[in-house]
Amino acid sequence: MAKVLYITAHPFNELVSNSMAAGKAFIETYQQQHPEDEVKHIDLFETYIPVIDKDVLTGWGKMSNGETLTDDEQMKVSRLSDILEEFLSADKYVFVTPMWNLSFPPVVKAYIDAISIAGKTFKYSAEGPQGLLTDKKVLHIQSRGGYYTEG
Repeated sequence: MAKVLYITAHPFNELVSNSMAAGKAFIETYQQQHPEDEVKHIDLFETYIPVIDKDVLTGWGKMSNGETLTDDEQMKVSRLSDILEEFLSADKYVFVTPMWNLSFPPVVKAYIDAISIAGKTFKYSAEGPQGLLTDKKVLHIQSRGGYYTEG
């Protein structure tokens, strides 16, 4: 049995969003073909993801020095830790996002920041950063409403 995180980042549902429609079609088919797998849906627009700010950076520094964190620092650092642990516990990931401004919604960047932790999901080496989750699989489903040409 595999654990799948189905991570969506659109404020609208599949009736309005092509990305969400494609994501829903994929995950429903996946579940039919893999009924033994556990699928957990994370809606990034409905999930509290602390941005990495002064409280978080100060909290991480205090933690490494064994100092006491303020309530705000503790709340944000704990939430980021929970997000990371949930991500690490999965075997497969399905990201569903629209293309906004040639990229993806800012909540996706906040989520990537929450899970991109040195020593947990990647490491630094002489050759540069290296991923540590080499046994995991990821799929990114994305659509756009506009037409984009080269250059």
